[in-house]
Amino acid sequence: MDIVHSVPFVFYGEVFKAYLVSDRQWYIPIQGVCSALGVDTEGQRQRILRDEAIADRLVNLPIETPYKDTTRIQEVSCLNLRALPYWLGTIEVRRVKEEHRKKLILFKREFAEAAWAVFRSDMVPPDLLAEMDTNLPPDERIERVSRLFDYLLAQVHDHLDNPRADLTTYLINAELYGHRLDPSHVVGTMALLLIAGIDTSWSAIGASLWHLAKTPADRGRLATDPGLVPTAVEEFLRAYAPVTMARLVKEDMHWHGADMKADDWILLSFPAANRDPAQFGRAGEVVIDREVNRHAAFGLGIHRCVGSHLARMELRVALEVWLARIPEFTLADPAAVTWSAGQIRGPRTLPLRIR
Repeated sequence: MDIVHSVPFVFYGEVFKAYLVSDRQWYIPIQGVCSALGVDTEGQRQRILRDEAIADRLVNLPIETPYKDTTRIQEVSCLNLRALPYWLGTIEVRRVKEEHRKKLILFKREFAEAAWAVFRSDMVPPDLLAEMDTNLPPDERIERVSRLFDYLLAQVHDHLDNPRADLTTYLINAELYGHRLDPSHVVGTMALLLIAGIDTSWSAIGASLWHLAKTPADRGRLATDPGLVPTAVEEFLRAYAPVTMARLVKEDMHWHGADMKADDWILLSFPAANRDPAQFGRAGEVVIDREVNRHAAFGLGIHRCVGSHLARMELRVALEVWLARIPEFTLADPAAVTWSAGQIRGPRTLPLRIR
């Protein structure tokens, strides 16, 4: 059984990997699952081998594992992800508490979302795909963000003990007004670079594809005239700006009927600014050959997005390659399209029919 692909994902500050093998099944090292649940690895491996119902779902895969200062290929016991629910049911009464059961649900969801990001739904087991929720309730979103910051803080402490030539060490050594950055500042910068460079870009790409899928005239025009793509990119950024930024009120003020106090949080809607008829002709329409387009999708002034040029290139290349390979596509089910909530807006479920 050959490993075709692997998908890493982070769970409670640890990095795990799931492995896709040649029979299109996913396997996870049993040690990883046991570590996530806090149960004995070898004892559980032996229990699985004695259980005829799932013994055939346990295989040994050649996996690269750490060894001294390098790595080596080692045979590792891995359990089919589809067997996880049954396996959990065999041990939860005696060994796994309710908190561990919740952990396993989160563990499977983290894997599903990581695999979905790479393969989309065709390679994610349906039972795990059903557990994904791209618009989580606020308390769970906060809990996930906390786990991300815990993970990044652990990386900072590790780099303090073991410096190396990478971005984390560079930030640790950087100075502001003659003082090194506080670890929390370093973590915040790392999180910003990670999130701002991923979620915003795929949201903009997704919104652009959504527009083209439902607007055959624009899709056909760009497919036959690729030179128009850079101009269309600017219009998609204007019309479907993915970011709404938060700012603090500097001092008490009354503005257009609204009272705002110093240190109040307010949201600045870049998408709304981009639809301002005082600034744009035909502001409510998407005009892919719009010549004058001073939109605010990347912000304004000193807070303007530092990665705007990279984002533009990513969006342009994505559309050029997509349209060259798939010039004909439509929405498979317009009602099935879902959108993210919060400050970053873009489609999270976008079923397309390719002709």
